[in-house]
Amino acid sequence: MADANNEFSNTTFPWARTGFDLEGIAGALACWLIGVLLGMIWGPLFWLGFLAAIVCLLATRRAGRTMPEIADAVVAPCDGVITEVSTVSAPTELRMKDMPRTRIRVSSSPASTTGLYAPMAGGVEAVVQEEGDPSRIVALSADALGLNVAFVSISSGDKDAGLRVAAAGLGPRIDIDVEAGDALRAGRRLGKRRLGGWCDIYLPDGFRTTLVPGMTLVGGETSLGTWSDEQQTVSAVPVALEDVAVEPETVQEEDAPEPERIKPEEKVAEPEPEKAAETDTEPEPETEATSKTDNDDEDDPSEMFARLRREAEKASSND
Repeated sequence: MADANNEFSNTTFPWARTGFDLEGIAGALACWLIGVLLGMIWGPLFWLGFLAAIVCLLATRRAGRTMPEIADAVVAPCDGVITEVSTVSAPTELRMKDMPRTRIRVSSSPASTTGLYAPMAGGVEAVVQEEGDPSRIVALSADALGLNVAFVSISSGDKDAGLRVAAAGLGPRIDIDVEAGDALRAGRRLGKRRLGGWCDIYLPDGFRTTLVPGMTLVGGETSLGTWSDEQQTVSAVPVALEDVAVEPETVQEEDAPEPERIKPEEKVAEPEPEKAAETDTEPEPETEATSKTDNDDEDDPSEMFARLRREAEKASSND
């Protein structure tokens, strides 16, 4: 039934994703009741209680968010408008590596939702909170003194990100619900900030972003950019080496056929004189053989005696 209700809500009322925390509803009812009692004393006093109830509702407004399906996504940690994109050093409270950082500064109005979201997936490295001065009711500048400030740093391998969240000093304006060592996924809610304020996102200097001042961010949904090629993965280096190693092999294979094509021509040309030589030398062994047989016959003693006997017989017959 719950899934059916969510489907009905998403298809019929897709904009109905906001609500109020229970503490805000209880505070608004209490302020409204006080306003009614004050109105009994003097009518205009009722509006004081009514305005206080509106403030309580604004301070506790929340909304459902859907993170984009992007590998290694980096999303906006809160609702607001970008006021500055610059390169600075990260605060020491974040305990990040000492190197230039890309800082995206976001300003949130008092009517913004209260959610603070993890900008990336990873483990929480440090959480530091500083209480503000109660006399500082409005935070007109992100670097003003006496503000409620919270620092949260998240890292995953060679990638890291840091948050500095600031709000006015009056009241409990910032609550962080995570601790050092917790594992977070990108877009997970890690705390709340009431009645707006400031949020600085610190990312590595090589982080590629297309954001410019004046753009509006939706916490937990808007993508801040992509990681640089050097920070993407360490496995990119072996792949490049493999590609380089293949190139000489392909060159050798291309050069190898050239001598192979010449060798058959040389082999075909060589047998021709050999055959000619063979034809010239073939009769010589025969002559040698015949001459040898003739000489052998003349030198044979039996043949010599046979000739002498025949000659003697011829001589006697003549006589």
